[in-house]
Amino acid sequence: MRIPLASKSDPAKREIVSDEKLINLYAEQAPSGAKADFALYRTEGHRSFSLASDELCRGLFPFGDELIGVFGSDVLSFDTEGNFTIEGTVAGSDDVQFSRNDAVTAQLAIVIPDTGAVYKYENSAVSLISDADLGDIIDSEHVDGYQLMIEADGTLQYSTLNDLDEYDALDFVTAEGDPDGLLAIKRNGDDIFLFGVKTTDVFRHVDDSDNPFQRVKGAVLPVGIINKYAKCEVGGILCWVDNHGIVRKRGASYNPDPISNSGVQKDIADLEDKETIRVFGFIEDGHGFFTVRSPFWSWTYDFKEQRWHNRASSQRNTWKAKHYARFANKHIIAGDQEGGLFYLDPDYGFENGERIVWEATLPPLSKFPNGFSAFAFDLDIECGTAMDSSEDESDQEPMITLYASIDGGKSFNSMGTRSLGTRGQYRKQVRWPRLGKYGREGAVFKISGSSGAVQAIMAADLVSAPRAA
Repeated sequence: MRIPLASKSDPAKREIVSDEKLINLYAEQAPSGAKADFALYRTEGHRSFSLASDELCRGLFPFGDELIGVFGSDVLSFDTEGNFTIEGTVAGSDDVQFSRNDAVTAQLAIVIPDTGAVYKYENSAVSLISDADLGDIIDSEHVDGYQLMIEADGTLQYSTLNDLDEYDALDFVTAEGDPDGLLAIKRNGDDIFLFGVKTTDVFRHVDDSDNPFQRVKGAVLPVGIINKYAKCEVGGILCWVDNHGIVRKRGASYNPDPISNSGVQKDIADLEDKETIRVFGFIEDGHGFFTVRSPFWSWTYDFKEQRWHNRASSQRNTWKAKHYARFANKHIIAGDQEGGLFYLDPDYGFENGERIVWEATLPPLSKFPNGFSAFAFDLDIECGTAMDSSEDESDQEPMITLYASIDGGKSFNSMGTRSLGTRGQYRKQVRWPRLGKYGREGAVFKISGSSGAVQAIMAADLVSAPRAA
């Protein structure tokens, strides 16, 4: 009988109910007439873009034909080939925030939230903005020539047109929807979202020289943001993690539509330090991927399929990618435990040489209350895609392992490893026979592999029979 193949990471509150999960795999709906409703594909690997600094990255920003990154205290400028120059230094130790203006000679603001300082990058030079009218800044945004700077007390200050250095003490507004202060600012289209601890105000730039930034009437969202970094756009869609640990996107009429499932929310709730949450998004092969990650886990939402999956680097429970920028027609990432920059490559099965281990934990099977006997498990997977003899021996004949659990997914036993065939061996059958008997608890099956070869997983089938009462 055809059994359900995992299509998402969507665990129930208790794993014995369901612990369906995809790690380093994502589902894509198959076209009409295909042999299966959907297929599973491996997530992107990544290759080295620049060795850069041994220091950890604190933030990235594409700035015209440069990519600006802060590594330790150094501000680095990268060209499209990954060559870099140290342009200056900044203080602080926290991750930084960026925004740029539209001046003839563009200026980039580098905000240091833990010190409240703002630096300017212009003409390959870094300097501290020292305007006495500028307060302690935690985030920044640019709108129509104005540089918007926010303070934790709820104040939004704005610059003179296209000049990062000039501010007037009277040029400010306050987020007044609720006196909960501010944590972050993000522009989305013509709207300016001011995220507070418990609420979010929406402002717009209007044609009023005395009061150019005004709150949109009725646009006070009843949720805030979990930390100052937990917001981004994915293909123009504003996404953030709110103060309750729910992942949201901007919906119609400013509605903060929830997109997280119970597994995502449980991981966020269990995280001791919510300040470690980071988010970023990118578009690859028609999929809008939105990643929410911490040092202990990583979840990615696929807007095309409206499903979550997990990503994890070698011997870790989280994906090492922490910072992201689109630059030189590449998805550039920086890791959380190593210096340097990398770029995503969907045709590469490694993370800078380390293998990507993928897993699919299928939904539970049960013939309650008597159980069933499993005679064979068949997997419909693309075979014959092994690498040639110049690659690692394990990639010349990729292997896949089947695991089974009789306690609702709490523990698994290996049911053996099977070959996916050598290069060109497309008619290879992938079968595990004689899998034994399963009681009233049923069974949970899991498949796993680590080959760099690209495959598509399409369906699973179980030859079984109910056990007598």
